[in-house]
Amino acid sequence: MSIKANSDEQLFEHLIRVLYQRMPTGFVNMHTIATELALSPSQLNRRIKAATGKTASMFLMQLRIDEAKRQLAKFPNISIFEVAHRCGFSDSAHFNHVFHRYEGMAPSQYVHSLRKDRGKMSFFIQEQVTKQSIQIDQAQEEIEKRQEGQGLPEDISPGL
Repeated sequence: MSIKANSDEQLFEHLIRVLYQRMPTGFVNMHTIATELALSPSQLNRRIKAATGKTASMFLMQLRIDEAKRQLAKFPNISIFEVAHRCGFSDSAHFNHVFHRYEGMAPSQYVHSLRKDRGKMSFFIQEQVTKQSIQIDQAQEEIEKRQEGQGLPEDISPGL
């Protein structure tokens, strides 16, 4: 792995840690995230765009929407308001709008489709969500192991 690839990997690990730490507080914006990463918003945007082809704002929002989908699938009785809050949205109307823009349906429709599909395609959907949940859990465990091994402070660990 090249030095640049390694630094990008470290950037994304730190970015995800900061994002998951910040989501429940509602302070999930480019300036806050960039400051936490010791980058300017434009530097962060350039690095993310080079690595993903998406703007930093789009990339961060997609991560938040992916987490919302994971929450909705994992906790079928959770309220949309609670998911919005957990994913850094202080306004559930804004969350509904953004979710619809990224997923083509409202969060409530997504939940309904999960319930409806549990009898039809539930195995496939649940398998995909489970794989994604496992990958996220494994990534968080790996980050925690690295923190323990490197003596990093606990206050930067990912949390929901």
